Amino acid sequence: MIMTADIPNKENISNSLANRNISLLVVLPLIVLDQLTKFLINKTITISHEKIVVIPNFFHIVHVRNRGAAWGMFSNYGIILLALSFIFLFFILYYQKNLIENRKSFQWALSLITAGIIGNLIDRMFYGEVIDFLCFFYKNFQWPSFNVADSSICVGVGIYILFSFLNPKDSEENEKLEKINNIK
Repeated sequence: MIMTADIPNKENISNSLANRNISLLVVLPLIVLDQLTKFLINKTITISHEKIVVIPNFFHIVHVRNRGAAWGMFSNYGIILLALSFIFLFFILYYQKNLIENRKSFQWALSLITAGIIGNLIDRMFYGEVIDFLCFFYKNFQWPSFNVADSSICVGVGIYILFSFLNPKDSEENEKLEKINNIK
């Protein structure tokens, strides 16, 4: 027995294409921006010795190499981090439809996360480490240096979590159910 939900229709196809367009419009420019900024940093600033002061006592551009994950954790496990990057990327791409749940906010979030994973994956494959260059600090506190890819991942995860809690999909479904019940 063929269910009508199993038959592709014009709306499902156009939604799928729109989601792919959002992904490409977000992922490709972010990967290019990430790799371009890292290329420029690599060519212009000596590793760990020079800095460009953007905002004194708050924001510098530096050149730091990070063999580990966030904040240099697991720096002796480069191959494992490389493998995990591929696994997470595969997971997101394979389960994308389930993770998105037809919600544009989730599509944007996964696009940001995907771009970040690919940006840092490129570094790990070619350099064996990630190039970080954005350095923020206040008085004696210095945030660990990061890059465009790291920012993409953090913002994407933040959006995904935020909209998971806000859960507008459930409220839309409840409104539809209420309308159906009122008709009866």
